[in-house]
Amino acid sequence: MDLPESKDLKNIRIYDPARVAAAKAAVKNYKTFDAYPELILYEGWFNKKNGKLEIHEIKSPQPKAA
Repeated sequence: MDLPESKDLKNIRIYDPARVAAAKAAVKNYKTFDAYPELILYEGWFNKKNGKLEIHEIKSPQPKAA
């Protein structure tokens, strides 16, 4: 997803801590999920200046049928 860039915008990634723990991933910052995109549930941005928020659900790929 292409997120807008501005000094007033803060990019957001929402995840389930239980899934992160099960994957044995250590969350340090936003970029941590570049290596674990399957753990991202929602992604978007928050505008600190005007309070606007935009969030999009991240659809996980469906497993292939056997």
